[in-house]
Amino acid sequence: MSCPSRAEKPSAGTGEEAREVPSKDDIRRMIPDLVDGPMEGSDRRNIQTLISYGSAILPQLAELIEEQAAADVEPRTRIRISRLLGIARRINGKHDPILNVCRRRLVEHPDPDIRRYAAKYVGAVGTTNECSILLPLLTDDNERVRVNAIRALAELGDQHTLERIETFLANKHAKLSKEHQEKDYSVREARKAIETIKDRLAKAKEAREQDKTDP
Repeated sequence: MSCPSRAEKPSAGTGEEAREVPSKDDIRRMIPDLVDGPMEGSDRRNIQTLISYGSAILPQLAELIEEQAAADVEPRTRIRISRLLGIARRINGKHDPILNVCRRRLVEHPDPDIRRYAAKYVGAVGTTNECSILLPLLTDDNERVRVNAIRALAELGDQHTLERIETFLANKHAKLSKEHQEKDYSVREARKAIETIKDRLAKAKEAREQDKTDP
């Protein structure tokens, strides 16, 4: 009788290219978390290796991001979350595990840098469905968070998003003097976003009408 085998780890790829997917602990050891100075060559190679595993490591990345989101806020925490999101952003695949962490933890994180990292990530990998993650950030106290959220919404937004950004801009116009409006980067980005979304919606409408007339 043969002995029971240990549970196998999932693998990335098939045939000769099949590789054992790194565990959460493996990934943690491979992530550089330098606070100062550039990454070394070995750090960059580690990141490229992780990216090469593709969507197979997205669940592990989500777990690591959630762990860091629960940790005490310090420069190293910010660096780790930034690097983890940066790796995930360069992977094609189903990003739901990390988007869920963004929705539940990152966009409400007390640290504004982490909130803006989350906004940038959602804008890069999300769809119109993820606009609901970003819309609350329109009223964030931090200008850089608002800017990242508006830029992301400009990429993903639909008619409802357009109306929310227009409301945001109208409120800013009502509360700020013209001089302060020009200094507020989120106001500038909101104006750009409105034009971007309007243009995309107009092109989509034109394409639908064209489809109706095509034989």
